[in-house]
Amino acid sequence: MRIAPVALDPADPARHDLGGLHFLGGWVLASDDMRFGGISAMHVKDGAVTALSDVGILIHFTLPGG
Repeated sequence: MRIAPVALDPADPARHDLGGLHFLGGWVLASDDMRFGGISAMHVKDGAVTALSDVGILIHFTLPGG
């Protein structure tokens, strides 16, 4: 799996606010594994991620820097 951070506003990566919302971070997740995708739920705590796909596959991984 490949993980890459994304900015709220690529034209202004320092921007973290949108109206009353404060953007904490986001990632693009990609994999060549055909089972990967359709993530329906995700829990992130202390950089550890548990995700559940539409077909019931559990995915566990750690975010870079986490």
